[in-house]
Amino acid sequence: MYALDSRLIHECSPKLLREEYSIYKKIKTDAFNHKKVQIPMGADGVTWKSFEKDLDHQVVSMSKRMSSGSYFFYPFREVLVPKDSHKHRIISIASIRDVLVQRRVQTVLRDELEKLFNQLPSVSYAYRPQFSASQAVMKVYQYIKEGYDYVLDADIKNFFDEIPHFLLLAQFEKLFQKESPLLYTLLKRYISTDRVEWKTYEGNLKLFYKQKPKRTYRRKGIPQGGALSGLIANLYLHPFDEWVVNDLGQNMDIKYIRYADDFIILTRDRFNLETIKNQTREKLSEIGLQLHPNQQKTKLVHVAEQSIDFLGFNLSQTGIRISKHNIRKFKQRIRNILTELDSDEVQDNDAKKVICKIQYKLLGNETNGMRICQTCKKIETRRSWLQFFLCLTDVQQLKGLDLWIRKTIHLFYFKQTGKRLKRHRLIEMNIQRLEQLYYAYRKEIGKRTVCTCSPLVADFRRESILNVLFKRY
Repeated sequence: MYALDSRLIHECSPKLLREEYSIYKKIKTDAFNHKKVQIPMGADGVTWKSFEKDLDHQVVSMSKRMSSGSYFFYPFREVLVPKDSHKHRIISIASIRDVLVQRRVQTVLRDELEKLFNQLPSVSYAYRPQFSASQAVMKVYQYIKEGYDYVLDADIKNFFDEIPHFLLLAQFEKLFQKESPLLYTLLKRYISTDRVEWKTYEGNLKLFYKQKPKRTYRRKGIPQGGALSGLIANLYLHPFDEWVVNDLGQNMDIKYIRYADDFIILTRDRFNLETIKNQTREKLSEIGLQLHPNQQKTKLVHVAEQSIDFLGFNLSQTGIRISKHNIRKFKQRIRNILTELDSDEVQDNDAKKVICKIQYKLLGNETNGMRICQTCKKIETRRSWLQFFLCLTDVQQLKGLDLWIRKTIHLFYFKQTGKRLKRHRLIEMNIQRLEQLYYAYRKEIGKRTVCTCSPLVADFRRESILNVLFKRY
């Protein structure tokens, strides 16, 4: 169906692989400390410094193997990332060379698969350019306001780990095997690449320098965290998306939104809900997946009587709010920031150290000022806690958090120093109010144009956030 091998070979030329490494390194460099490069080591034991020293040889070798069809991925190193309720999510770390190849293959695949995904109305919002979690939330809220207030709020159990390889390979064969055999072979190798389980090394990276790690064969599922995995996940669920829209939606008036393995089906008729749930369960079973049996993960809801949590938000007929769970996480992060400060630091630096730490949480990458690209004169994309939740409609939540933050700072400062922190001191140190930032950010909508330059040509310099937010408009 897709003839992409010639483009794959071109995208994996030594020149483009070298550029990809420069982009990857720039992305992984700390914006506040340019000496700190956060490129993780793969299971091959090669650090970014070692890889960079041998970069010219590496990219030539990688390009030759890609062209000849002899490129194999090194096993993924699994790490545990904290999840909710003291649970962990397994993330797969690829070797640096494999990351570069994945990113180049993603470039080849993305545009072609977007054409496939765009044959449906906008239903899938994860791992796609120009789509986001907040867009998915706003769309669900729009449907609720239109009267689609009976909801199947669902989650696919262990989605990434349970995808059957034989069914996924069937999709690869249909799309790529005949006209793109190189790409087909590479994707087949990617999903079946061995893994190095966390329990075999438990975070001790020195073991990878001394010996080859113990490998575990991957019989099903795809690695979480890989540059290609999100794209493959959307491809695997595309037939399910088609079924919901074209088959399930043919007999019932429904709306459908999916974000990775979380999805919502809305209807105006409560009598449709059980049918929707049962048919959805059966369809997922046909493709080797299952609805999560936990009633907190998969449930039937009448939004007029009970709100729903979706992607960190809480939605009801009256508005969009931050979920209680995420409010708790935010407060805990503020507490953690404060407890990480020892009493000597607070004594020596007065309240400034406390405020500075809090500002990082509130402002994200704009803490030291907004960065302006000197190439295009546009602003860097904002990444902060509030930016993610900017589509909320309940500003009272932010007022409550502002009050809580100030009370928490006052209490912490008093416990550490025995002194009371005067209100004018907080004002002088310019601690940001979430409510104030919310209105300033909202005012920017439609006016703010962000830099879209390649990381190789983008040249960011900092400008005061107050100058940009409160003086420009």
